[in-house]
Amino acid sequence: MNVMTFGASVYRVLIASPSDTSEARQTVQQALVEWNDLNSEGFGVVLLPVMWEMSAFPGFGRPQAVLNAQMVDRTDLVVAVFWTRLGTPTDTEPSGSVEEIRRKRMQGAHVFLYFSDQPIANPMSVDPQQLQAVQNFRTEMELQALIGTYDNSEALSNKVQRDLTRYFQENPPSRSEEPAVPPSSSGDGGANEPGPDQILESYKNELRGFIAQQRLQFENAVTQQDAESGRRVMAAFSQGLSQMVSAVASLSEGAANSVLAAKISDLTRRSFEMGHLQMYLDGGISWNRLVDGSLAVLGDASELLSQDWIELSSTGDVEHP
Repeated sequence: MNVMTFGASVYRVLIASPSDTSEARQTVQQALVEWNDLNSEGFGVVLLPVMWEMSAFPGFGRPQAVLNAQMVDRTDLVVAVFWTRLGTPTDTEPSGSVEEIRRKRMQGAHVFLYFSDQPIANPMSVDPQQLQAVQNFRTEMELQALIGTYDNSEALSNKVQRDLTRYFQENPPSRSEEPAVPPSSSGDGGANEPGPDQILESYKNELRGFIAQQRLQFENAVTQQDAESGRRVMAAFSQGLSQMVSAVASLSEGAANSVLAAKISDLTRRSFEMGHLQMYLDGGISWNRLVDGSLAVLGDASELLSQDWIELSSTGDVEHP
């Protein structure tokens, strides 16, 4: 069977911006999804959006320090957007977004920095001190970096996708983590042939990016209360998981009958059911079933990533010894 999988490096992309840029944050998030759809296979890259709304959880300590530990320090790239506000000051910087930018620059990460030139519909609603702080920061950055500008959401999306493409053209990821053709069962294979543990790890990385992409698309469908789009996402998720089952099963007879294969098969079945769930005018019962069931599948798929795939692939399914 021809398994349509590809190796990919997952890059966590921090979306940094103050509170007045909620629309721009959603635009950048969707731009990353669209970039993945168009470019992931060609570049061997999956971009995972990281936003405090999605990634942060309650904890004690200086708020920005908590965010830094939970998500900022774990990201690889930064897309930062400013409009009329610089943000709330921290103990060390004029705003949390500025602290994140400076911190990631010190860590050697690439920062894509954009400033909005779009008109302000109601100038009286703008804090003049915050607007001046943005202008001061922009002037400072123009002396240190090449910045990007935009005047509407479409322009921002286009520029983010274009700039990411150019970045990966100049900085292609290492292909050493890509899954290769599994070793044949007739021998030990060549000296450079990856072992099962390396292959499984590459499959795991691929699934991690795929889950992130499908979750983001499903959450967007939920926001729009679009059941048809939600079902399409889960149908695509089922198809991708089915290919992953085939890839795992191709490693060996033991892997084909392992707990890992059984777990992915179960996720495949459940996501297929969500993708083909009939929707009725029943006061939201079927809609809630789609949302709750799909989020449960995505959550269980993410939980699977935290487990030891080497062990799961070598352990027989206890229900089918």
